[in-house]
Amino acid sequence: MAHSIIRTICVDIRKAGAFATIVDGTTDITVQEQESIVVRYVDVDLVPHEVFLGFFAQNSGTTGEALSAMLLDVLLRLNLPLSALRGQTYDGASSMSGKFNGTQALIAKQQPLAFFVHCLMHAGNLVAQEAMESSRVVQDAAALTNEVAATCNRSTKLTAILRGIQSQKHGRASLRPLCPTRVLVRGAALKTILDQHESVTDALSDYADVSTGEPASKTRGLLKQMNDGEFVLGLKMALPAIDLLENLNRATQSRSYTISNAVAAMKVTYEGLSDMRTERAFHDLFTSCIERCEELDLEAPKLPRVHRRPRRFEDGNAQQHVFATAEEYYRVQYMKFIDTAMAALKRRYDQPGIQIYLGLEDVILRSCNPSQPACAISVSDGNRSTRRKTNSPHTNSPQREH
Repeated sequence: MAHSIIRTICVDIRKAGAFATIVDGTTDITVQEQESIVVRYVDVDLVPHEVFLGFFAQNSGTTGEALSAMLLDVLLRLNLPLSALRGQTYDGASSMSGKFNGTQALIAKQQPLAFFVHCLMHAGNLVAQEAMESSRVVQDAAALTNEVAATCNRSTKLTAILRGIQSQKHGRASLRPLCPTRVLVRGAALKTILDQHESVTDALSDYADVSTGEPASKTRGLLKQMNDGEFVLGLKMALPAIDLLENLNRATQSRSYTISNAVAAMKVTYEGLSDMRTERAFHDLFTSCIERCEELDLEAPKLPRVHRRPRRFEDGNAQQHVFATAEEYYRVQYMKFIDTAMAALKRRYDQPGIQIYLGLEDVILRSCNPSQPACAISVSDGNRSTRRKTNSPHTNSPQREH
């Protein structure tokens, strides 16, 4: 029955005349590499479809040559012509997206019209991951959130204590670990532990009192870190930017999303991050952190102890820089976090394949409406402009943006 369904799906794909492949790999419980293959195509009614063709065992390694041979073999067995392949989407691993020996490059040698685009949702996830790792404060807050959630999930006693406290104060909300491959859980996980900070710390305290040995020691260590104002500040620094990036990732998951929609969404996200990168924005954030610390009866973030540089690193008479206030010190961490997010977002969306598809999309739209002026979108600056057709120099109609 499964083979019959696959054959029916492949008939529809062949009728479409063109298709693109989406390939990603994972390992099963036996550490066997499995490649999932999805095909995207548009039917005669211009309705986009994404169909899962199955998991295919990969026994010959994960090099670009081995993976491209596997993909070509699957297309051959399913009678999907390589001549109809018009797109490739993979993750950013060198074996898949490598410029010379990656799967996309080897496929493109046989079918030059199969343009490669790094999966935009995966790219957005990497932007968030790269930004969080750039700031010590944000990285420590995220790591502690993950550790607390994992500890709760491993202990039925701690989970029961937490649920009891939650039922008395507010509705139940489970703590989620920050899984690197689950791209839409970071914001929810950080927000939950920030909103329910008091309940979580009370649960950890009660659990430490009734436990012994290593579990009690570890719980007290987590409790001490959670009661540091820097942890609250790290959560507040991360949440606004992570929410923006997750909204972008959520939007790019839509099957009906076009490439120009994705670039426009990236521009909105970039501008949102740019608006956050001001001293006023951080001052308001730092003030709200202090207010939250007062609500939780925690000490506000303070300047870390100044470490004197080793004498062997002394060069000249310049004095070591010392931050005057805690707000000044943490503002540097905040700006570094936002700057990294903005730079990574622009870099990961500035792909040759995206530029090609933008041009193709514009050609298709103008062929459907010849009176529509050409539309040029630049990923590098996010700007969109229109230009008049040269064969109608006497037209006086105003240009429109699309």
